[in-house]
Amino acid sequence: MKYEFPLIDHISDVLPAIKGADEFIVADRGEIQIVNYMVNKPDTFFTGNEEVDAIRRECRGLVFDTYGNLISRPYHKFFNVNENEEVSVTTLQEIINQKHWFMEKLDGSMVRPIITSSGLKLATKMGFSDTAVRAQYWFETCALSDEYGAFMLQVLSDGFTPIFEWLSPQDRIVIDYGQSNLILTGLRNNFTGKYFDYLPMKSYGEDFGIPVVDANIASGNLQSILSDIRQEKDSEGYVIRFEGSGHMAKVKNEWYIQIHSAKELVTNDRLVVQAIFDENLDDLKPLLLDADLARVNEMENAVNEALLQHVRAYEYLVSEIGDMDRKTYALGQKDWLAPFVFRHHFGGQKGVLDSIRQHFRNHTSTNKKFDEVRHLLLEG
Repeated sequence: MKYEFPLIDHISDVLPAIKGADEFIVADRGEIQIVNYMVNKPDTFFTGNEEVDAIRRECRGLVFDTYGNLISRPYHKFFNVNENEEVSVTTLQEIINQKHWFMEKLDGSMVRPIITSSGLKLATKMGFSDTAVRAQYWFETCALSDEYGAFMLQVLSDGFTPIFEWLSPQDRIVIDYGQSNLILTGLRNNFTGKYFDYLPMKSYGEDFGIPVVDANIASGNLQSILSDIRQEKDSEGYVIRFEGSGHMAKVKNEWYIQIHSAKELVTNDRLVVQAIFDENLDDLKPLLLDADLARVNEMENAVNEALLQHVRAYEYLVSEIGDMDRKTYALGQKDWLAPFVFRHHFGGQKGVLDSIRQHFRNHTSTNKKFDEVRHLLLEG
């Protein structure tokens, strides 16, 4: 947090810093090129070269035109408190006497406007995504459409990127805000990377009548403040933003982290099936939103029905064997249940349901293994 934001004017200022690093992508979107990082490896933002690191942290949705000129500079990469030494409580305590704000961390999607040949268009980090299209439609049809448009055009013409958080029931993550909205959270100089301080940004937005993120100044022992924040509920947390430098750190409350982690888990079919077999769903379900809970329940029913179907299929195979001996059966057998027939019918072992269940549980250890049995569990 002690470094100066790098000057960026052209894509050539960025490309050398990400050369050979496959976690970064330069995406061609026709009129624009977007530079973004896809995954965060241990050395992605900590290469040991401060200049390279500073530029890499900017590669979080930088937009360049067809000539390579920078036209949009959203938030740089910043970290959660205690995620690394740079944002440790000890480090932050040393600089907390500098003026700073605790800004509400909104639980939505970052969008920013870009001027294109077809007019003003909103874009997320990776461009004109489905989320951006929904935000665009709302912006064009809402009661404050003219005010938003005038504000965006003014700021863009001055060489700044206005950064908004898109909140909508259609793109809900965890927090239910009840209705769609675009909230101004940042104003950033495209060339220098410098951020507007909070009060000037708030005043600028309010002059146009558009909503601005809430923020306050907290005083006292930082460790105590963070402890109180982590106990909060029904919100995500805060961004600590230092004035002058514009550097930031995130702090989320435990309530949000728990629910968000559960939501991330249920988007992964393999992990949901694993939780079903491990009988961990009862602990997970109280943390889920209604739509996610319905999906998990549907998957649980599908898995349980599939297990019963496989047991019935096993019983049918056994009924067809008659007086056939083990060797004769083996000669023409290709059914995937054959190993269970050998183990339980010919081998005399009990508990075929538990055996089939364990077989599937063993296949949830990796995505590759799970893909081998997905159709037997979820695709009827």
